[in-house]
This record gives sequence, C-alpha cells and structure tokens, in this order.
Amino acid sequence: MRNYLLELMCYNKSIKIRRAPTKHDNIDFRPIITRTSDIHPLSVVTADKGYDSEENHVLVRELLYGFSIIPARY
Repeated sequence: MRNYLLELMCYNKSIKIRRAPTKHDNIDFRPIITRTSDIHPLSVVTADKGYDSEENHVLVRELLYGFSIIPARY
C-alpha cells in the first residue's frame, strides 16, 4: 500500500489531513471542519451522505454555529 499526503487548501493556507489510506473519510470530518473554521468562519457545511452522523451535525450546529447540509445515509 502506498502512502500519500492529502492536503486541503483554504484561503492560501494548507491543512494536512492524512498520510496513509483509511477505511473511510468520516474520521477526518472533525479535524478538517475545525481547522477550516479556524481559518475562515463557516456558515454552511455541505457533505455527502457518507458523513451523516449526529456527531457531525452537532459539531457544525452547536460548536461552529453553522448550518449542516448532509443527506441521510439511509
């Protein structure tokens, strides 16, 4: 398995996410969203249904005071 580095660019700032592959991306949701909100306040967060969990919705709504648009997984 090959290692890789995933990087997100936000307002000319780089956010390093992961060096190795994982089973799913949901574990990266919290670090990505909180780091991004540190760079620029988020009012709306959109994601695909793979990120649907109560924990992710609560993070966006109650900690970041944003609006989450994540479709139901089932």
